[in-house]
Amino acid sequence: MQRRDIVDSHPALFAKFLKGTQLADEILDVRFYGPDTALVTGRGHTYKGSTKRKPLMEAISFPVTQKFG
Repeated sequence: MQRRDIVDSHPALFAKFLKGTQLADEILDVRFYGPDTALVTGRGHTYKGSTKRKPLMEAISFPVTQKFG
């Protein structure tokens, strides 16, 4: 799965299942393996209202690969 696949899936989710919510993201870790390679571990949460509360859905992990350079 590529990052583009995840990004492209968000409009459908927010139009139906997550309607009325907002997305908050959090970077948990960044590891550099070379001048053009890094592994970023992150998590996204959905919430309603102006304050970020307990996530409405559990975090889902996706292996994401992105080639740079």
